[in-house]
Amino acid sequence: MIINEIPDDFITIHWHGFEQKMTPYADGPIGVTQCPISNEPGKNHFMYSFRAPDLPGAYFYHGHFKEQHTDGLYGAIIVDDRNTADDWVIMMVSMRNLQVTYYHYI
Repeated sequence: MIINEIPDDFITIHWHGFEQKMTPYADGPIGVTQCPISNEPGKNHFMYSFRAPDLPGAYFYHGHFKEQHTDGLYGAIIVDDRNTADDWVIMMVSMRNLQVTYYHYI
């Protein structure tokens, strides 16, 4: 879940290495595949829900509106091996005013 609390700015996230099969609306480019996430209270959240890559490893995400990626809205996503006991996707965020919830995948 992304909650946008960035003053005066929309937000979307683009995910590198995630194919977005059946979920093109979760791919980030505003006006191309996704509507922007507003910063207006009550309308400032979006649940990204898509399948993690089958290949475990480190992946990359960044903000896809204006200069958000150069302002620090980017990071790594670590996808664990699905065959281990603890299957998690870990997302690291470095920008202020953005809340992220971590989700377990199966």
